[in-house]
Amino acid sequence: MKLINIITGLAFAADAAAYSCYSGGFVWNSQQRLESLDLANGWCDKLGRRAFAAGEQVKECLTFDNGRHKLMVRIKSGYSYPAILEPVLCRSAMALIVRNCDRGGADDSSPAWRPR
Repeated sequence: MKLINIITGLAFAADAAAYSCYSGGFVWNSQQRLESLDLANGWCDKLGRRAFAAGEQVKECLTFDNGRHKLMVRIKSGYSYPAILEPVLCRSAMALIVRNCDRGGADDSSPAWRPR
């Protein structure tokens, strides 16, 4: 099975310049991209509105593509203070990565939300 990381750093979900793409792994086909987006959105919805401590992260490994691949989803607070994550912000951040990165996202150290 392949492991895909979706990683980014966003201060605001609409800030398209705030993410970077992963350069390793396989390139998603259109069906895998759609399925990854659906899984990431469902994961964000399952998290719900959530308070994070400074530097706190949550993650989960999800199976997709009929069990042939895994999608690692993670969101980390890069803030130095407690923060609230809304599902809509999580979904927007994940969508930027899935739609714009052929292999998922790459991490950074921005002082903001950092989904994978």
